[in-house]
Amino acid sequence: MNRIGQALLLAGGLALAAFMVYTLRFDLNHSGKGRDSTADVARVAVVYPDRTLWREFRHGVLVCARKRLLKVIEEVEGSILVETARHRRKVRFHLLDVRGLRETKEEVRTLLNAPGAPVAFVGSSNTVLTEAIAQALRGLAGSGGGGRGPVLLVPWASAVLAPSHEPGEGPVALLDINPGRIFRFCPNNQRQADSLVGCLAASEKGEEPARVVVVEDRLDPYSVDLGAAFHRAVERVAPGAEIVERADSLSLPLPQDAQALPGPAEEALAESIWRESERRPGGGTTWVFLPLQEAPALWILNALRRHARREPGSGSRSGQGPLRVVCGDGISFTNLSALAGHCPFPVWCSTSSSAPGAAQALGQGVSPDTQVAAEIVAALVLCLDLPGGRAPVADELRIRLSALKLSRDDPSAMGRSLAFGRSGERVGDDLGHVLMIRPDRPEVFAVERGPSGGWRAPEPLKAASLVVRP
Repeated sequence: MNRIGQALLLAGGLALAAFMVYTLRFDLNHSGKGRDSTADVARVAVVYPDRTLWREFRHGVLVCARKRLLKVIEEVEGSILVETARHRRKVRFHLLDVRGLRETKEEVRTLLNAPGAPVAFVGSSNTVLTEAIAQALRGLAGSGGGGRGPVLLVPWASAVLAPSHEPGEGPVALLDINPGRIFRFCPNNQRQADSLVGCLAASEKGEEPARVVVVEDRLDPYSVDLGAAFHRAVERVAPGAEIVERADSLSLPLPQDAQALPGPAEEALAESIWRESERRPGGGTTWVFLPLQEAPALWILNALRRHARREPGSGSRSGQGPLRVVCGDGISFTNLSALAGHCPFPVWCSTSSSAPGAAQALGQGVSPDTQVAAEIVAALVLCLDLPGGRAPVADELRIRLSALKLSRDDPSAMGRSLAFGRSGERVGDDLGHVLMIRPDRPEVFAVERGPSGGWRAPEPLKAASLVVRP
C-alpha cells in the first residue's frame, strides 16, 4: 500500500508538471507574450489582424537570419526568440492577433500595464488600427506625447492624416499622435500619389488628360487621405485637367469579397466612365483613380472590364484605349498578376518594395512585402544590440532608431537605404516603385526612377535568386 501511495503521488506530480508545461506553452502560443526566464529579453509586439501578415513578418526574420544579423533561438506558434549578432542580446517577437478598433486598444493597454512590457510595437495593417495603437501608446506617454513608452514601427499605414476621435477636433497627422516615437517604413500616401501621377504623366509624354475621375470611399480614412493626395498630385502635373470626384457612386458598405459581382451602383459608375471617356471632343484620355482598399478596388476594376467597349489589345494608343486606371498600394502582386493581359486598359499601382527586392522575394516564393518586414526586423535588432546585462529601455531604442542611417550597400540593409527624418517619415529616393500592367501583355512591369529623377522604361518583373552577403 505504501508503494502504491508513492506511485500515485509520483504520477500526480508528473501530471501536475505536465499540466504546467502545457499551460506555459498554451500561453506562449496563444497570447504570444512569452514567459522568458531571463530579465534581459527585449519584447516586441507585432499587432496584426490576421496570420498572413505574421507569416510575412516571420519570413522577414528568416531573411535577417540568412544575412547573419541575428540567430533564431526558439520558435513556437506566434512567437520567435532571436539573438543579436554582436552582443547576443535576446529579442522576442510575438504576435498580437487582434481585430477591431476597441480590441486593439484594449490589448495594447493590457500589454503596457503587464510586467516586462514591450519596448516596441509593430503594426498594423491599416490606418484605423495603426491609429488605435498610436493612441494607446500616447496615453502612456501623457498628453504631451514623446515622453516615454514603447516606440511604434509602422509597416503599412500610409495615410498622412488620421481622423481624430476627440469631439470637435479635425484630422491629425498620423506620426504626430505620439511625436518622436513613431517610425514609418512605407511611403506615405502623398509620396505614393506623386510617384504614381509622375510615372503616368511620363508615360503619356506630357499629354494632359481630358478628364480625371477620383472614386473614393468617404467612410475609409485611407481612401479619403489617398484621394486628396491624388487630387494634389494631379493639380501639379496636369493643372488644366477637369477633376471629378465620385464618392457617391459606391454601394456602401463595400464588399470584402473581391470576386463578388459589382452592384448596380458600380455598374452604373463603370458605364458612365466609359461613356464620358468616349464623348470627349477631340479624343484625349481619362485618368481614373481608385484610392480604395483591395477588395473594392478590384470590384471597380471588374466593373470597368465588364463595361469595356473593346477587347484587351485593341483600340488606340498601342491597344490601351482611352482609360488610364491608377490604384494605391492595396492590390497584392498576386491579384495584379491575374489581371495582366486581361484588362482593356493599363493599370498602375504603388508598392513599398524595391524592384530587385520584389524579384528576390518572388524567387523565394514569398510576398514582395517581405522586404519591409525584413527591414523592420533588421532595424530593431541593430538598435537593440547593446552591451550590458539588462533589457534596453524604450527610449534607448527611440534614440538609436532616430539616428539609424544605412546606405543601400550596407551589409545590414535590404538592398536600399534606411533612415528617418525628424518626423519619423522614412527618407531616401529608393523607397518603393510603380507596378503596371498592359492590355496586350501578360506580365507585371516594374517602373523605377533613374539617377536623374526621371522614370526608366518599364521592365517585366521576373523572379530572381536571393543573394546573401556573408
